[in-house]
Amino acid sequence: MNRYIVIVMLLIITGACNQQTKTEEEPTSSGVIEIENGWVRPGNAGMMTAAYFTINNGTGAADTLLSIQSNVTNDTQIHESYEMEGGLMGMREIGQVLIDAGSYAELKPGGIHIMIIRPENDVAAGDSVEFLLNFSAHGEMKVALPVRSN
Repeated sequence: MNRYIVIVMLLIITGACNQQTKTEEEPTSSGVIEIENGWVRPGNAGMMTAAYFTINNGTGAADTLLSIQSNVTNDTQIHESYEMEGGLMGMREIGQVLIDAGSYAELKPGGIHIMIIRPENDVAAGDSVEFLLNFSAHGEMKVALPVRSN
């Protein structure tokens, strides 16, 4: 009887170990870089506005967003919001965004975002803005994002 209990216990432990191994498998990757959930905040000509999106790196290697261009201005920059002395918020240009393999970078209000500086015309809700993203490994990627209020 004791031998039977030991065998049953070993089978239960072995089954639990095998089940744990199955849940720890690496996630499958898409093999591409994708831009998701993108939008542009409406803004007036000559002022500033911003674009937000998620960069999903479904590849097996890290990549870096090096620069971005837009069809509405000649001055588009990668920025981040940060807390200054006294609790005030500020923005500064960061130049690049690293996206680890199989990971994502979320460009969002109050965080990393794309500054659209002095657009030539109003950027109005219902419009779309075209961007050319330049990645270190992936190269260039074109994307059009809708203009909308949050």
